[in-house]
Amino acid sequence: MEMGVLDQVGPVGFVSLVIFILTWPKSEYLPSKERRAWKELDFLGSLLVIASAVLVVFSFQNAGTERSNDGWKTSIFVAPLICGLFACGLLIAWQIFIQCRWHDRFAPAFPINIFRNRIYSTAVANTLLNGFPYLLLIYAIPLRFQVVSGKSTLISGVMLLPMLGTAAIGSLLAGKINATKNYTFESLVLGSSVMTIGCGLLTSLSHEPNDAKILGYMTFCGLGFGLTVASSTMLSTVEVPIRDYAPAQGILSQVRLLGGSLGIAASSALLNEKSSKYLSGVLTAHEQATIGGSNTHLTRAQWSAVRYAYADAFQVEVKIATVVAACSVISAFGAFRKGRLLIAEQRKIIVREEEDRRRAQTAQVV
Repeated sequence: MEMGVLDQVGPVGFVSLVIFILTWPKSEYLPSKERRAWKELDFLGSLLVIASAVLVVFSFQNAGTERSNDGWKTSIFVAPLICGLFACGLLIAWQIFIQCRWHDRFAPAFPINIFRNRIYSTAVANTLLNGFPYLLLIYAIPLRFQVVSGKSTLISGVMLLPMLGTAAIGSLLAGKINATKNYTFESLVLGSSVMTIGCGLLTSLSHEPNDAKILGYMTFCGLGFGLTVASSTMLSTVEVPIRDYAPAQGILSQVRLLGGSLGIAASSALLNEKSSKYLSGVLTAHEQATIGGSNTHLTRAQWSAVRYAYADAFQVEVKIATVVAACSVISAFGAFRKGRLLIAEQRKIIVREEEDRRRAQTAQVV
């Protein structure tokens, strides 16, 4: 089975690589490059970024996939989390130091100054909050299809396609909407609102399978997520200095993953709590651990209890996702600005500022 999955991943990855190469922009559309010496690269900052990001995300993802709530008390959760937070503190202190000491003569891995921009900080906060419900649903929906609706593992995964497809459509729409006019604020608010509506509709599901409703409701979540992802990305390209483009985009990706990890952890914790509540006297520990597997042999009464527990857990999970998504709507209003320029005009200003900075830096060297 594992080799079969790997055999499928290889061709898919190759097709993605070919598309990436064929769609690479022509040289006239690429930004001008700035050559930097090796001594200007922030090696220590890069190591601290990796340590803080990987360790914190690993802690929550690992604890979130444990079958019991004891995962939150084990050293494999506590130790990486503490080390990751410590690395995060060192990273911030180091970035403040190099910003004050060397300023533009150094290429920071995690530039603190970009968070002084209210619009970009709003995009980061919104990305974090929208990552929570989206990855929570990616984790919880196939599980519900598999246990409550009795679908196979493959079909349960395939049934995510409506949400994934509408996420792509949402990204395309955001790009189209903002191609000429600057509607990034409206796109961010709309996307967050649609995500909230989708999660809210999912809370109305009963403990029955309701596959058709789930497939319909999840499209709102996908569409909203796509709108917010594209809008946040566009905001970062016009609000952040060109020299900080790469870390700015990396920060957005990482906070989205962090929010999703928290969502998965919350989903798993709730599922464990419901399993303990409804299944502790019905199933053995081994039977609970093998639910949904090929070795599961349960009576009709036991399956009924399992379906109820999983459906009840899903209902609570989407309620929490709705609250977090509603918070993302509130956060999106931080991107409002009067007298907005067109996207193209803002990009010209960013390019002009970068050219002025490079000329000033060259003059200092001379």
